[in-house]
Amino acid sequence: MGTVDVDMDVSVDAEVPIVMSVPVRQSIRVPLKTSIPIDTRFTVPVKMPVAGTVDVTVPIEGDVPVDLMLEIPLNTTIPVDTNVPLKTTLPVSVVLDLAPILEMLSES
Repeated sequence: MGTVDVDMDVSVDAEVPIVMSVPVRQSIRVPLKTSIPIDTRFTVPVKMPVAGTVDVTVPIEGDVPVDLMLEIPLNTTIPVDTNVPLKTTLPVSVVLDLAPILEMLSES
Protein backbone atom coordinates (compact mmCIF):
# COMPACT_ATOMS: atom_id res chain seq x y z
CA MET A 1 0.00 0.00 0.00
CA GLY A 2 2.19 2.84 -1.29
CA THR A 3 -0.33 5.30 -2.74
CA VAL A 4 -4.00 6.23 -2.48
CA ASP A 5 -6.06 7.79 -5.26
CA VAL A 6 -8.38 10.55 -4.02
CA ASP A 7 -11.08 11.66 -6.45
CA MET A 8 -13.50 14.44 -5.56
CA ASP A 9 -15.44 17.36 -6.98
CA VAL A 10 -14.55 20.83 -5.75
CA SER A 11 -17.26 23.48 -5.97
CA VAL A 12 -16.13 27.00 -6.83
CA ASP A 13 -18.40 29.99 -6.20
CA ALA A 14 -16.36 33.17 -6.44
CA GLU A 15 -15.91 36.45 -8.24
CA VAL A 16 -12.74 36.98 -10.21
CA PRO A 17 -11.66 40.64 -10.44
CA ILE A 18 -10.39 41.70 -13.85
CA VAL A 19 -8.56 45.00 -14.17
CA MET A 20 -6.74 45.61 -17.42
CA SER A 21 -6.34 47.87 -20.43
CA VAL A 22 -7.11 46.49 -23.86
CA PRO A 23 -5.28 48.23 -26.72
CA VAL A 24 -7.24 48.46 -29.97
CA ARG A 25 -5.22 49.13 -33.11
CA GLN A 26 -7.19 48.37 -36.25
CA SER A 27 -9.32 49.85 -38.97
CA ILE A 28 -12.98 49.17 -39.53
CA ARG A 29 -14.93 49.58 -42.73
CA VAL A 30 -18.23 51.42 -42.41
CA PRO A 31 -20.64 51.68 -45.36
CA LEU A 32 -22.24 55.08 -45.85
CA LYS A 33 -25.22 55.17 -48.19
CA THR A 34 -27.37 58.29 -48.03
CA SER A 35 -28.59 61.28 -49.96
CA ILE A 36 -27.78 64.93 -49.25
CA PRO A 37 -30.64 67.27 -50.11
CA ILE A 38 -29.75 70.66 -51.60
CA ASP A 39 -32.23 73.52 -51.68
CA THR A 40 -30.49 76.89 -52.01
CA ARG A 41 -30.15 79.99 -54.13
CA PHE A 42 -27.12 81.99 -55.10
CA THR A 43 -26.63 85.28 -56.91
CA VAL A 44 -24.43 85.60 -59.97
CA PRO A 45 -23.44 88.90 -61.61
CA VAL A 46 -24.22 88.72 -65.35
CA LYS A 47 -22.89 91.34 -67.82
CA MET A 48 -25.64 92.50 -70.18
CA PRO A 49 -24.76 94.43 -73.32
CA VAL A 50 -27.24 97.27 -72.76
CA ALA A 51 -28.08 97.13 -69.04
CA GLY A 52 -24.55 96.50 -67.75
CA THR A 53 -24.07 94.07 -64.88
CA VAL A 54 -27.24 92.55 -63.48
CA ASP A 55 -27.45 90.25 -60.45
CA VAL A 56 -29.34 87.06 -61.29
CA THR A 57 -30.59 84.69 -58.56
CA VAL A 58 -30.20 81.04 -59.51
CA PRO A 59 -32.13 78.37 -57.53
CA ILE A 60 -30.59 74.94 -57.01
CA GLU A 61 -32.67 72.00 -55.82
CA GLY A 62 -31.78 68.34 -55.85
CA ASP A 63 -30.30 65.38 -54.05
CA VAL A 64 -26.68 64.31 -54.12
CA PRO A 65 -26.42 60.52 -53.67
CA VAL A 66 -23.59 59.29 -51.43
CA ASP A 67 -22.43 55.67 -51.57
CA LEU A 68 -19.05 55.27 -49.84
CA MET A 69 -17.11 52.69 -47.87
CA LEU A 70 -15.29 54.59 -45.12
CA GLU A 71 -12.09 53.22 -43.61
CA ILE A 72 -12.04 54.36 -39.97
CA PRO A 73 -8.78 53.83 -38.06
CA LEU A 74 -9.10 52.95 -34.37
CA ASN A 75 -6.17 53.64 -32.11
CA THR A 76 -7.30 53.60 -28.50
CA THR A 77 -7.10 51.76 -25.21
CA ILE A 78 -10.23 50.45 -23.53
CA PRO A 79 -10.09 50.21 -19.73
CA VAL A 80 -11.66 47.10 -18.20
CA ASP A 81 -12.50 46.99 -14.49
CA THR A 82 -15.06 44.34 -13.60
CA ASN A 83 -15.79 41.24 -11.57
CA VAL A 84 -16.62 38.02 -13.37
CA PRO A 85 -18.74 35.51 -11.47
CA LEU A 86 -17.29 32.01 -11.49
CA LYS A 87 -19.59 29.21 -10.42
CA THR A 88 -18.48 25.72 -11.40
CA THR A 89 -17.53 22.29 -10.18
CA LEU A 90 -14.04 21.02 -10.90
CA PRO A 91 -13.11 17.33 -10.81
CA VAL A 92 -9.93 16.81 -8.79
CA SER A 93 -7.83 13.65 -8.78
CA VAL A 94 -4.86 13.41 -6.42
CA VAL A 95 -2.46 10.52 -5.88
CA LEU A 96 -1.19 10.51 -2.28
CA ASP A 97 2.08 8.84 -1.40
CA LEU A 98 1.45 7.09 1.91
CA ALA A 99 5.11 6.31 2.67
CA PRO A 100 5.84 9.55 4.62
CA ILE A 101 2.61 9.18 6.60
CA LEU A 102 3.26 5.50 7.45
CA GLU A 103 6.82 6.37 8.46
CA MET A 104 5.57 9.09 10.85
CA LEU A 105 3.00 6.70 12.36
CA SER A 106 5.57 3.97 12.87
CA GLU A 107 7.86 6.35 14.74
CA SER A 108 5.20 7.22 17.31
